[in-house]
Amino acid sequence: MVETLLDAGADLSEAPTRYGNALVLAVAMHKNGIAELLLSRGADIHAQCGAFGNVLSVAAGGGDVYMVKMLLERGAEVSSVGGFFGTALQAAAAKGELQVVNMLIEAGADVKVAAGHYGSALRAAKKGDFAEVEKILVEAGATE
Repeated sequence: MVETLLDAGADLSEAPTRYGNALVLAVAMHKNGIAELLLSRGADIHAQCGAFGNVLSVAAGGGDVYMVKMLLERGAEVSSVGGFFGTALQAAAAKGELQVVNMLIEAGADVKVAAGHYGSALRAAKKGDFAEVEKILVEAGATE
């Protein structure tokens, strides 16, 4: 169905939902195959979309390890700021996604970025009472 729409000229940059564009929606719904198809057809991996900021933040907050890895490999900006959580690291920390937090730090995420609803990844982890995430962030140099 998605291929048919793309072949018919569907605009990948339109943002018809609260999620933002089609790529962000596919990632939010854990439709990795569709997300990969959209990227292969030119979807903008860096687009800021809706309240969720960007596609990497959506994947990180959803704990989608496969998608986070794939997006980073395709050049997603690891410390891009936008949306409710601010950064992908803050989204992952707010949801207690320890594996994703580790992945993002290893990929060079700035643990000191102050943005979004919580202001910092460390504050987001504390608010959710995710002690293991807090520990990893502090070891990486995060501050409130």
